[in-house]
Amino acid sequence: MNEADDDELSCAYYAANTPPDGSVVYDRATFARAYARGAVTIYRRQHVERLVAMVGKAVGLKPHGLVMRLLSPVVWTAWRLRARSLTRAAA
Repeated sequence: MNEADDDELSCAYYAANTPPDGSVVYDRATFARAYARGAVTIYRRQHVERLVAMVGKAVGLKPHGLVMRLLSPVVWTAWRLRARSLTRAAA
């Protein structure tokens, strides 16, 4: 559920967003945060609700059952807080 845990996305972000002359040194943590900052702002509530439903179904819960209906707003709130903290850290 966390997209930027490995080097693949942060390295791709680095390659696409830095000059090709090598003047910017690659740091996984820095570019993973930069990627995440852009990615989390794109997701909408419906995307997060779908994510919660898919994970719930994978662990054997009814995707639209009571547990998922209670969990979905909690996950959405956590997602928004993360997006807010990432955008504040950039400022």
